[in-house]
Amino acid sequence: MKTNYTRLEPETLAYTARVIADGGEIISQFDVDQAYKHAKVEGYYSNIKAWYSAQFGVKKDVAGAVSVLYDISSNDKDATQATGGLQPIWTASTQNGKAGIVFDGSNVLDHSVDNGSQPCIALAVANRTAGSFYYTIYTATNPLLLALVDGSNNWGAYMSSSYPSSYSILDTRRIISFVARAGDDFDLITDAESIETLAVGSWYTGGTRQSIGASYYSDAYREFLIGDIEEIIHLDVSTSSIETKIRAFENTKWAVY
Repeated sequence: MKTNYTRLEPETLAYTARVIADGGEIISQFDVDQAYKHAKVEGYYSNIKAWYSAQFGVKKDVAGAVSVLYDISSNDKDATQATGGLQPIWTASTQNGKAGIVFDGSNVLDHSVDNGSQPCIALAVANRTAGSFYYTIYTATNPLLLALVDGSNNWGAYMSSSYPSSYSILDTRRIISFVARAGDDFDLITDAESIETLAVGSWYTGGTRQSIGASYYSDAYREFLIGDIEEIIHLDVSTSSIETKIRAFENTKWAVY
């Protein structure tokens, strides 16, 4: 376990103790502590609904199969997978010498983040080889989906019954995010480039499960990622300036663009 010997945030110590007590391990206490420090300094700590990273806390077996990806928010909305054949693989170096969670087209982590409504920010550092990248959140009526949507390597995001937009890119490694305001529109962003403002229309209400790495419209119909996910952040705030600061913070760590 890497340790930052400067003064650690109390949340870092509490998170470390929680993960270790559960039988997990901290990959980089430095990265955990820097996340808390950034969230506090920039004023969005209380808005974090969930924050997952392959650099934070994980529970995995000797082969790297992940059963728990620990959330650093105060909500403790850990992403889990008890079924061995569905567990993605923690890998020590996928981007910028840091760890990632690798999905092979049959893996998924489930979570229970309880806010899928607007306003919100969702951001992910991810790489797609094939399939579709998904971070899905549902409440009883409101879904939120951040996705790499199709075989032409298009990033997209949607919150309704159809994809309102996608954006073609040449490479697959991206920091992808969107900022959804209190109305029916959002900004879709890849890396440092704001793509467009979109109207999303009516909510899609057919989803059944919150997931990372796969969509769940129903247990019978789902799509899976082949690729890796390094980090996911979900906030219940829609301030574009906060998204910009978080994206820059993430790029300092992952060196995507």
